[in-house]
Amino acid sequence: MKHVMLTLTILIMMNSCVYSQKLTIDVQPCKRINIKAFEENAIKEGAHKFYRYNTKDGLKIVQIKMDKYYDETIEQEGTPLKKRRFYDIATGIISECDLFYSCPVGTIKQYDESGKLAKEADAEEDMKFKVTDVIKMVKKEFDIDLTKPRHYMHMSRGDDYIVRFGSDTPLPLRSEVESIMPDGTTGEIYFHAKDGKAAINSRNIEYPIVLTL
Repeated sequence: MKHVMLTLTILIMMNSCVYSQKLTIDVQPCKRINIKAFEENAIKEGAHKFYRYNTKDGLKIVQIKMDKYYDETIEQEGTPLKKRRFYDIATGIISECDLFYSCPVGTIKQYDESGKLAKEADAEEDMKFKVTDVIKMVKKEFDIDLTKPRHYMHMSRGDDYIVRFGSDTPLPLRSEVESIMPDGTTGEIYFHAKDGKAAINSRNIEYPIVLTL
């Protein structure tokens, strides 16, 4: 009996871990862009310079020099987790936020010119239905784990969410990509496109726009 209970406990933990896992990347604290390394390695692409490199611990770094600031994205390979930092060239102020796909999560932070933490804000303060709620809902309704990226899988947020996920094949067809739009307050799915057709469209969404890949 004890063995059965232990097995059930392990299974429950395994099934629930997708919802409780941390949605932020643990990386070194904010520090200034290494201007020398950037200038030595950056490549001009269009109007801006890009410096791309990978770290030994599996992080993919992309730095871009804009007119007034450096834009740095730190991505944990094999996950939808990113950390985005903006380095103001004139003031030295650094702003930082974590992303799950394109959705801000965790705490937005701002550091002053000395590197001291100056401001903090909850990235989801105005969202009643959180990113973790979307992850749970998609897992329950579609048996899709958004924490494990697939081809064409993406998630973005305005007032509401747009979520896309394809079949687990090397390159799913456009018709195999599903799109849903959950309400940012209630989580109600008011749009669902599947097999190239709108299965649910209670707000008359122009679905080809939603399906753009």
